[in-house]
Amino acid sequence: MPCLIKTAVDLDTSGGSFEVKFTSRMSTHTLERVVIEMRLGEGASGIKCIVSRGSGGAGFGNVMGGRGSPGGSGASWAFDSKKMTLKWEISAVPPASTWSMQGSFTTPRAPRPSRAIRVRFQVPSHTFSALKVDQLKIIGENYKPYKGVRGRSSVDVEWRW
Repeated sequence: MPCLIKTAVDLDTSGGSFEVKFTSRMSTHTLERVVIEMRLGEGASGIKCIVSRGSGGAGFGNVMGGRGSPGGSGASWAFDSKKMTLKWEISAVPPASTWSMQGSFTTPRAPRPSRAIRVRFQVPSHTFSALKVDQLKIIGENYKPYKGVRGRSSVDVEWRW
């Protein structure tokens, strides 16, 4: 897996707190269009989040219904109150970098969040299979095409905690 996800979720009778750490394990390629979704369960409200990159204090906070986006970091979060899903988007994750999202939420009764996190991202100009095109032959055309082929890996995985 080209990434590592660590989760810590603490629940009590009226809500909970969470921390999700996302680390790229790629040494040379950037992960693009990273989307992490976590369902918080029925009745979740009062969402508060802080998103940061690495261990520095480049984080920011926002409350439910809002959308956070720190200046220039390329990360944002949003809460969908119909689906009860927290969505975290990062435009580009450089090789070997770590991102963190910490937050809390409240519920009218004991929370029942999903025990899985959905993660989606793309890795441009990279194939995990190391598949390469050696020859491209097109029949019925008079011109000779350029054989350049670019790969792109798309990942959609459910990470259970």
